[in-house]
Amino acid sequence: MSRDFELLQRVEQERARPRKSGDAAKTLLRTAVENGASKGIEQQPIVAKQVTAGLAPAIRNELVKLVQRVFLSTLATKIVMFTGVEAGDCAKWLTACTAEILADARCGSVCLLDADLAAPSLHQHFGIANQKGLCDALWEGRSIQEVTQQVGENLWVVPSGSQQKAAQITPSTFQAATVDLLSLCDYVLISAPECDQYATIGSIGVAVQGAILVLDATRTRRVAAQSAKAALDAANIRVLGSVFHNRSFPIPEFLYSRL
Repeated sequence: MSRDFELLQRVEQERARPRKSGDAAKTLLRTAVENGASKGIEQQPIVAKQVTAGLAPAIRNELVKLVQRVFLSTLATKIVMFTGVEAGDCAKWLTACTAEILADARCGSVCLLDADLAAPSLHQHFGIANQKGLCDALWEGRSIQEVTQQVGENLWVVPSGSQQKAAQITPSTFQAATVDLLSLCDYVLISAPECDQYATIGSIGVAVQGAILVLDATRTRRVAAQSAKAALDAANIRVLGSVFHNRSFPIPEFLYSRL
């Protein structure tokens, strides 16, 4: 039995166990959610979609391995951005799925941040409101807690917000927002624009420890992937891993469901 399959079994077993309270030093976000209704923060998890519901076993297996390799095999990696080579590579959806799987592993609280202000989508994947979000924290003076929505017992989302500004995200303002988030939770996953959005990618890159590059195995060309890698290198963003969406698997999917 492979190490990756054993890990998948452990994560699935953890999903069935009663939830335990987290470390006291990392329950500030939960406390703010429970006690901050007067500030516009939800008192308890709102009704949201489960993004990984119905996820194919083969895809879940690959994402579990990604979570293990990037987040759980080392205690140092806490804040990571996900970016696609091109639009339509399902990078946003895969970011949401990865966040749910990491949250289900119960190794710490997880916050998902939508930093693609031009094409936000995380609120759609979770079926939550987008009236307030990152934009309000960056330019309207709201605290990051006020724009954070709890979508699960161990998972929070900061949507983009509906008041997008013409101004670009700047490194200093974005880094300040992520520092606030890391003081409230253990892991921050950032849904970023595609790699060809150089200015925004660079501003986000100063706040992260690395990036996950998402490619479409059926249509991403080698030259496009190389250009994306070069853009991340130019912004001094380390590539921690890659995800090939639409990749075919050597073992038929129905066999994964029996493992």
